[in-house]
Amino acid sequence: MEVEEKKGIFHTWYDRICQTLKDGSQLQEISAAFGQQKSDEERFSFVWDLPCLHETIQVEPSLSLKSSETSTKLRKKGNQLFQKKFYAKALEAYNESVIIAPPVCDKPGESDLSLALANRSAVLFHMQEYFLCLKDIEQSLENNYPDELKYKLEERKGKCYSKLKEKGKACESFHTAKQLVELSTADSKKKQSLIQEIEKQLKQLDISSPDSECPAADSVDDSMPMPVLSHGQSQKYLSASSALDVTTAPTLGRFPVATCDIQVGDTLVIEKPFASVLLKPYSVSHCHSCFKQLVAPIPCSECSTVRYCSQECKQSGWLRFHQFECPYLDTIQQSGIGGMGHLALRVVLVAGYEFLLGFRELVQHKGVGDCCELDWGLDEKGQYRSDNYTTIYNLVTHSEDRAVNDLFRRTIMSVFLLKCLQKSPFFQEKDVDKSILCYFGGLILRHLQNLPCNAHEISELELDPDNVATSTTKEIGAAIYAMMSLFNHSCDPAVTRNFLGDVCIVRAIRNVPKGSEVSDNYGALCAISATPERRAKLKEQYYFICQCQPCAENWLQYDQLPNTVPIFKCGSCAAPLLLNAMSGVTSKCIKCNKEQNLTAKVQVLKRSEQLFSSAMEKLLRNADAKTALPILLSHIRLLEKLVVRPWQDYNNCQEAIKQCYSIMGNCSRV
Repeated sequence: MEVEEKKGIFHTWYDRICQTLKDGSQLQEISAAFGQQKSDEERFSFVWDLPCLHETIQVEPSLSLKSSETSTKLRKKGNQLFQKKFYAKALEAYNESVIIAPPVCDKPGESDLSLALANRSAVLFHMQEYFLCLKDIEQSLENNYPDELKYKLEERKGKCYSKLKEKGKACESFHTAKQLVELSTADSKKKQSLIQEIEKQLKQLDISSPDSECPAADSVDDSMPMPVLSHGQSQKYLSASSALDVTTAPTLGRFPVATCDIQVGDTLVIEKPFASVLLKPYSVSHCHSCFKQLVAPIPCSECSTVRYCSQECKQSGWLRFHQFECPYLDTIQQSGIGGMGHLALRVVLVAGYEFLLGFRELVQHKGVGDCCELDWGLDEKGQYRSDNYTTIYNLVTHSEDRAVNDLFRRTIMSVFLLKCLQKSPFFQEKDVDKSILCYFGGLILRHLQNLPCNAHEISELELDPDNVATSTTKEIGAAIYAMMSLFNHSCDPAVTRNFLGDVCIVRAIRNVPKGSEVSDNYGALCAISATPERRAKLKEQYYFICQCQPCAENWLQYDQLPNTVPIFKCGSCAAPLLLNAMSGVTSKCIKCNKEQNLTAKVQVLKRSEQLFSSAMEKLLRNADAKTALPILLSHIRLLEKLVVRPWQDYNNCQEAIKQCYSIMGNCSRV
């Protein structure tokens, strides 16, 4: 995939550098010399030495700062909306108040962040988001919430636990609230009234009965459950099912093949990305680390741009990449280098400075890339892991296929990104010599080339429950997946990709016989566009001429597919059956010449079509994916057994299955 770049400062820099070289009559000479460089590190070093480049590219911090004043205004706005019971709007205001609040206040015992979190917990309680309410209460108390108001939070905590049927914890919180009332600044009469109200709530609890079974607040996740791999986990390719192995061919490179017969619906890959980036339009609505949708976001402690879904994601994101990006994130996102440019930097950050220094020694002295191509990316245990940088490093770059101006432009982009790194804490030594800088710049340049050919979009379905058929998929992020990068393209793919957060889930959407290639799709489907159009698109971005079956046989597009009378398969050899025009019920196989009666097949197919129609109605009217999916899978498996493709009903069922998986993955309701 290639995330589209928008105009930004980088394009201005690039044009200015080219114009400077042209004005000095150097452009042709430098272009020729640059074209002679053999490696990415050499290309970077060559460009790094151009004086006009450093004069032009000036990187400055663009940190979106916290503001106590703004946080207070937003909190008061939230209070007004809350009093009017406009809870959703109040939540929006409180969220912004939390995000922009300074984490520490100069005034002892008072914190804008704690006040914003406490007020947000109130609206979360009214919205029945009890687990999120408890988390906000906990964070508010940890951020210096005023002692005289703490009884309110403990009482609210008791109410949450009561709603969650955790009566023991509710009782404990109410008793704590009673004790904290004494710290209140209220007069004695008001304090007595507060205590009586708390005691009233205690009496409503049936203390004698045991707690109902209810998961702890920290363990609750309201997202769809993660599926499991069909056929068990591969011992070599750890993100893949044992139904997959990887082989190689001269013109195809590495690619997965089926180790057993794969059926429609089998889950073949469940993979976390090595690195990922959230696209800027979704920075408010999604977690910066795992891409889950946000209800009550947790802020970065330094900037007011980045948001997280949990303290765990916040800590992980900070340690892996955000501590280095934080002051320059807005600059990077607004520069115009696109998601792929940002992802190239993120890959290097996630790999880490210390690891990559050691990796440099490995490249120079142990010859990474000299081994058999099939073994690239395997660790010392012979396993292919999604968190192993070597798997990403060895992905194809197509440097030899790229024009000189394309490489030159990407090299200047890598210089910009390295300058961001230079000003961050990434380089642990104050004075880093040129060879180290050029090594890291060369790595960024390498990934600026291999990511457009190997990275994947992270998508989310924008579901209209009243009109499922018109629901659209939006691209919320970009990521690089080690296992998914091994899949080759077919215009009639064997699998479909969906996402839970940033986790990629790959399922079969047609049967794959043992020993056959398991193919993905790079955005060119035979049912949607004609062969010349698909081939041109794939050649431009991925540098190959597609030779898949639909391209080789020039398959029909969807509106041209037969949809009246299906051609049945032979029960013996699966070849097409020729209908006997005289009898109408018997047929002869064109391959084995065996005559067969079609009556039973027709009846079975009709019954399945009725169930299929009912499932489609539930899916399209109610977005009821869980009910529809088993019926759809049963129907397409029957079509695989009985009917010869192409057949329009098969495509309809396949698309409905894909829509079910989309609803069960990242999905926002309109």
